[in-house]
Amino acid sequence: MDGGTTETGTKTTETGSTSWVPATDPDFAGYAQSKGWDKLSAPEAAAAAVKSYREAEKKYGAPAEELVRFPKDPVAPEWNGVFERLGKPKDAKEYDFASVKRADGTALNDGLADKLRASAFKLNLTKDAATGIASTVAAFLDGTDATALAEKTAGVATSKAALIKNWGSNFPANQVIAQGAVRALGLEPDTVSKLEGVVGYEKIMEMFRVIGTKIGEDRFIHSGGSHQAVMTRDEAQARITSLKADTDWTTKYLAGGVDQRKEMDALVRIVVGVAA
Repeated sequence: MDGGTTETGTKTTETGSTSWVPATDPDFAGYAQSKGWDKLSAPEAAAAAVKSYREAEKKYGAPAEELVRFPKDPVAPEWNGVFERLGKPKDAKEYDFASVKRADGTALNDGLADKLRASAFKLNLTKDAATGIASTVAAFLDGTDATALAEKTAGVATSKAALIKNWGSNFPANQVIAQGAVRALGLEPDTVSKLEGVVGYEKIMEMFRVIGTKIGEDRFIHSGGSHQAVMTRDEAQARITSLKADTDWTTKYLAGGVDQRKEMDALVRIVVGVAA
């Protein structure tokens, strides 16, 4: 073998220099030829390749390992790899909501947390993004609960005011009767509270008052008049209307009947809320 030839697998130029481009890799050889590197010596080609790489980094602003290629097809399976590069976990279970707490310090409901994980995974969210969404949901629920509690409290206050007006001066006595009925029925305070939320404080207390009068809880609570002191304002008003329609009773009242005037006075005190 003379000085103008090389071993098999290399390319010999007319000047006798040996090309560094491997003839066994057509793609590599074609790329090198398109850049003109095949006409350079190996050291010169290496320098040109390094320079080209550095220029590419400057153009894209990041090294190649930090770049992400987006598939042209919007539903291509390769997108999953893109989202994982961007921070999506490989499994929905990897979303950790341990740091997300409700206002009272409790964690999210397990069912809700699972739904949030499934949705976050389907939407290709990062772990931090999913935690942010979970925190927003927790804050929303806290706000909703606070609003509901405020509305319930205001509703009870309004209903209680109406009840006080209806029961008038008999409120303390009627309240004792209603509470006695609750005890007699063996109801827990939480059960009564739930009933109040369904039908209202005023209606539920009036219901228990009526029950109490029927089971004898009012047997020790009477006024000095001819009527029970446990009447409500509405009942007193209804009684007055009934008496006014009673011709015989009205005749006696106008004639100065003692019993009739005592009953009317007591009924009027209940209606206007004046204690005896």
